[in-house]
Order: sequence, then C-alpha cells, then structure tokens
Amino acid sequence: MSISFENDSLVTTQAKFKAMGGEFIYLCYPQNNFSKKDIEELFKQAHAEVLRIEKTYTEFHDSSLTEINKSSGIKAVHIDEEMLYLLSESIRYSKKTSGLFDITFATLTMAIREAKKNELTLNESEQDELRSLIDYRNIEINIDQSTVFLKNAKTRISFGGIGKGYAVDRAFSFLESKGLVNFSVNGSGDLRVHSASDAPRPWKLGIRNPFSKNPTQAAGMVQLANGALVSSGTYVQGQHIISTQRESQLKFVSMTLIADSTIMADVYATTLMLMEPSQAMLFLNNEDLIGIGIDQSGKTHLSKSAITHFRL
Repeated sequence: MSISFENDSLVTTQAKFKAMGGEFIYLCYPQNNFSKKDIEELFKQAHAEVLRIEKTYTEFHDSSLTEINKSSGIKAVHIDEEMLYLLSESIRYSKKTSGLFDITFATLTMAIREAKKNELTLNESEQDELRSLIDYRNIEINIDQSTVFLKNAKTRISFGGIGKGYAVDRAFSFLESKGLVNFSVNGSGDLRVHSASDAPRPWKLGIRNPFSKNPTQAAGMVQLANGALVSSGTYVQGQHIISTQRESQLKFVSMTLIADSTIMADVYATTLMLMEPSQAMLFLNNEDLIGIGIDQSGKTHLSKSAITHFRL
C-alpha cells in the first residue's frame, strides 16, 4: 500500500475488509449523530457495494464483463446504465490520454494469463500481434440501444485500471449520503477523504518512498481535507503497466495524483507513469491537476497546481 496515515488517537472507528485482491480500510473520527456501532454497520454496507462491483465487473469468473468478452467479434451485448457509464468513462480517458489508458490492454494480459494456465508461453511475435490490437476504438457503444460490441474477435476488456477507483468512489458516496463526516475510504492505496467544514485539521497522508523496501517509509507528507489521492508505483508489483509499445519503459517509479474523484486519480496516476516527465507535467498543467512524480533518478517533479497547493 502506497499511502499511510499519520497516527492519530482520535480515529476511534476502523474496519478492514478484503476485496479486489487487496484490503479496503475505512476510518472515521467520532461522530455526533452516530455511535461506533452505527458507523461499523455503515462501513459494512459501504463495503457490500464494493463487493457488488467486484462481482459484477470481474474478469476472473462469469460476470457482466466476461459476457462482453465472450461475445467479442460475434454480437453486441445489452448493458445496463452502470456498465454504460464505466465504458463511456474508460473511452473518454483513452481519448484524453491519446490511448495511453486503454481497457483493451486485456487483449494481451488475458492471453498471457491463459497461456500460463496451460503451461505455455506466448513468443514475442504472438505478443506483438495482440499488442497491436490494444485499441479502445475496437469498443463500439450504441447508447440508444444500450449495447456494446467488441469489433475484433481477439479484443478483450478489463476494468483493472479504473474499477478500484470507481469502487472507492461508490463506497465514499454511500457513506456521505448517510450523513457521515470526517471519514476516509482506502482501497489498497486508492484513497478518498472527507472533512466537515469545522474539522480541526486536514488529513495527513504519507506518500511511500519508492526506493525503500520499508512500506512505512514516506517520501513526503500531504495534507488533504477533501478529495482523492492515489499513488501508482513499481514498489508493489514491479513494472506491471501495459503499453502498446513493447520497448516502452516506465519513466517514473512513483506518480501521485490528487483529484476530486478517485476514479480520475486512479486513471491518471497509472497512465502518467508512461509519459516523459516534461510531457506528464504538461498534461497535469493543462488539466490543472495536482501531481507529484518521482523519476528513475530520484528527482521529484511537481505540477503547477502541486506547487501552489503545497506552497513550495
């Protein structure tokens, strides 16, 4: 996990649950209108929404997502409003990042996983063929008929780069709708925090040092009252970000984004890892986003909004 909280004795209610291959941690300061038992129950209900999302959009067993993949190149599949939203948002982010973010990366990753399961290995030529099919434009959405069609028979999609951020946002929105204040939802490092207008201080969050094997060692501290903070890096899974170019290398070892939503921070924190530092900062400045990148040499790069935010 790339984000840690500074110890605070006032955080009296906490819950931890497994989901999406990691751990979701819910924290809350004392509430005037809720008992600790009330808050714990709300945490369970919020996490039930996370589990619903995981079950609905997983690629590892039968789900709404696997139905689309099984029909690739064959037929259009009817989808509900939530799936339409996730697909539309995914395509929107693909366009914003000139294809660097692309949920059809699963065309390659699923094939590699299937080959490994059968004790086979895809050679470079086979991987390059599949890599050439990573293209969000192979996703055809018909809004009027509420359908999606994957135009190439080998195309596969996965919400691995956007699903966890969406789940955190949904859990957060549920807790906020119930009247909870001064709380946080942390989905294995995808974090969103809430502070009431009269909160005594913002949340203090530590960004993990990507060069240290100690997960508790921070490269810096961030204070955030409301919003989402996501860090992407090579310290947990190594170089796991898929690019359409075989020779592409990650330009950063860590990228941290602060945004209004976790889904946005999640997408950009991962995508910007593939950009040159100057290109990444230009993108962040054009979008007026707070971003902190640490490159391979250990140099820290901050967007203009980050400099303003931290008053450096």
